[in-house]
Order: sequence, then C-alpha cells, then structure tokens
Amino acid sequence: VAGYNIANAHTPGYHREIVALTPHSVLGGGVSVNQPFAIRNSLLARNLVQTFGRMGYHDGSQDTLVQVQETFNELDGIGLMTSLDSFQSSLKELAANPSGQAERQTVLGTAEGLVAQFHSIANQLEGAILATEEQAEEVSGQISLKAEQVFTLNAEIKALASKGVNPESMVDERDRIVGEIGELIDVTVVNQKDGSVDLFIAGGRPLVTDAHTSSLNVVKSAGPPQSLAVTITKGDGNTVPGMTEVGGRLGGVIDAMNDTLGHSLHVVDEIAFGMAGAVNAVHAAGVALDGTTGNSFFQVGPTSSGAAGGIEIHADVDGQPDRIAASEALENDGVTPVPIADIPGDNRNLYNLIDSLDLPGVVAFTGESVHGAYESLMVGVARALNTADLGLRTEKTTVNQLQGLLQSETGVSVDEEMIEMTQANQAFEASAMVIRQADSMAETLMGLVG
Repeated sequence: VAGYNIANAHTPGYHREIVALTPHSVLGGGVSVNQPFAIRNSLLARNLVQTFGRMGYHDGSQDTLVQVQETFNELDGIGLMTSLDSFQSSLKELAANPSGQAERQTVLGTAEGLVAQFHSIANQLEGAILATEEQAEEVSGQISLKAEQVFTLNAEIKALASKGVNPESMVDERDRIVGEIGELIDVTVVNQKDGSVDLFIAGGRPLVTDAHTSSLNVVKSAGPPQSLAVTITKGDGNTVPGMTEVGGRLGGVIDAMNDTLGHSLHVVDEIAFGMAGAVNAVHAAGVALDGTTGNSFFQVGPTSSGAAGGIEIHADVDGQPDRIAASEALENDGVTPVPIADIPGDNRNLYNLIDSLDLPGVVAFTGESVHGAYESLMVGVARALNTADLGLRTEKTTVNQLQGLLQSETGVSVDEEMIEMTQANQAFEASAMVIRQADSMAETLMGLVG
C-alpha cells in the first residue's frame, strides 16, 4: 500500500490509502489485514467544491467583462464620451460664428465621428454578446459531459464494491470530476450508501441520479436587453428552468451577460435614440442658413432597439452645412419671426442644441442626460469588473488554503511512506528472526529430550 501511495503521489485527486490491522482474539494468533481504504475529509472536500464554485463564478464574470473593457475605455481619446464632447464643442465654435462654412463643416465632421463611434460600440458589444453566448454553451456542454462521466463511474464503483473489490481509485477520479463540475456550476453532492453520489444543481434540479443524468441548455432572449438563461433537460425528457441562479463559471458568464453586456448595449441604444430625438426636436424648430426649417439632424428607427448600430446623419443635413439650423425661428418675444437677413448672425438655436445633450430625462430608460447616462454606464462596467477581479483573488486564496489543509490530511508524503515501508521491512525482519530463534530453540529442546 505504501508503494502504491508513492506511485500515485502526484496523481490529481488521489487520496492516501492505509490498511487496518485487526488482532485475532487468540493470543499469538497474529492479525487480519482488511481492505485498504482512502483517507478522506468530507467537510473540507465539500467546502472546497463550494469555494471552487465561487472562484469559477468570478473567473467567468471576469473573462466575460474583460471583452468590453476597451469598449468603455476613454483614456485613448477615441471613446464615445470624447466624440460627444467633440460634437458639443464644434457646436459652441459654430455659435461664435454662425455663418462660418469651416465651422459648419466641422460640426458635420464631428457628428459623423459620433455616429461612427456609436456604430463601433454597438459592433463591439454585439461581438462580445455572441462570444459570451458561445462560451455559455461550451460550459454547459462540459457540465453535461462530466455528468455522464460521474454517472458511469457511479455504476462501476457500485459493481466493484458488490464484488468486494477496492474501488478507491475510481472514487478519487469521480471526486476529481465532481470538483471540476463544482467549478463550472454550483452543485450539491449527496452520498449514497452504495458508494454512488447524486448531484443537484440550480436549487435542487437533478444533474446525476441513480437512474439518469440531465443535460443543460442555454436559451437566449432577444430583449431588449438581450439575456441568457439555463434550462435543464432531465433524463425523462422534461425540460425545466433552474429554480435559483446556477452559480459557478456558467453563472458568472450568464450574470455578466445579463447584468452588464446586454444592459450596456440596451443603454447605448437608448443613448443614441434619446440623443437623436432631442437634437432633432431642437434642430427642426430652428431655421437653417438657407432659410429652411423642420430639418432633422440624425436618423434613427422608430424605437431604441438597434439605434446605436443604425444611427446616421439625416439626409436633410448630410453634406449640406447650410442646412444646420443655427437660428431660432422667432424673436425673443416668441411671436415675431426672425428676419431672413438676421439669420446668419442668430446663434440661439445652437445653444439649445448644446444644452440638449445635458438635459436630464433625454435618455428615457435611465432618466438621465446623454452625458450622464454614458458616465453611469462606464462606472457600472468598471465596478462590475473590479468586483470580479477582487472576488477572483479572494477565492483563489481560499482555494489554496483549503487545498493545503486537505493535502496535509489526505495527500501523500513520500518521506512518510518511505518511513512506513522501512518500518514494515524492519518489523518483518524482526518477526522472521523471532521465528528462526523459536525454531532453533525447539530443535535444541528436541535434541535434549531425544
């Protein structure tokens, strides 16, 4: 047994085995050697599986959120906030010279940059959402596959135990796989008297039982906001939703998708839609340099869905800088129309356009201004990523501590096993010497008697 322990000292999941020697009731009758059994600590093992689940959750969240970290990074000077500020600044420059052609071209140029930035963010978020969906499907597939492996090992362990064969190596392998499942999804392990284990997930849904295994499926909701959910298809073919959050790496991926990625795309769509509506309302009420009114500035769909990816410069002003409505239609008395001759010098509508980006309530979904909604979104993404980073570091430390405790109790120390072997050899040699001396004494006695 000591030699077997040494040979498996570096086998993942292996538990040190020992033998129990039972003395016979008759004095001098020797001992009985029972089946070797592994040293286990079910409490530490259960806590380790649970900690693996928490670590997996934060790891899944981090892997998901890091995909959009650059999307909301304004430090490189090309983010959406920078584009919004540039557009607003160009309007202020035009307000200083309402008839200036260079200033009007600059407004259109910064507006095109703003539109391009909305498109870029929408594309990045859509790509991250697609990658997250694929990751969730991959993890759920791994869980289903490992559940099948546990089910197969359960059957083999029961078969060996019924024949009186030591199944400890298979139990070690099964425990290792259960630990891997625990990192992927929160799992409850129920030990059975026959040596098998039942696994339950999502608040009590069966994953592995004596009769069958279940499979996991990822379901996508188009929203808005887009979201993911997990369903469990049991061995009898019935598909049911989880009763609680699934936890583990899969739970981290799904929560990051639902709470951050899907939400972020929805907010960016709302920002684009709200901004376009606010700017268009002000712009249409003003008078352009060519005397026209009622012109829209941005073009979006009838709803906020897909607005960030679909926003464009409206045909009313695209390539037509004279169509930018810098002037108000009426004088300050609210009644007298502004004379056509005064329109080139009237900049009041430009200030209304500038203010529209900072008015609260423009983004209906959040009740904030354009700038305020985007700032809140950036803070939320950064906070979620920091939480995942901190949680992952904390749980890694806990895992290392628990693994150290478990290893000190159930792991193999080659030095200790070598000492055990040496002691066993010395005991054998001592016993053999006693037998030889007893034989020699018996022969001497027989010679004296004879």
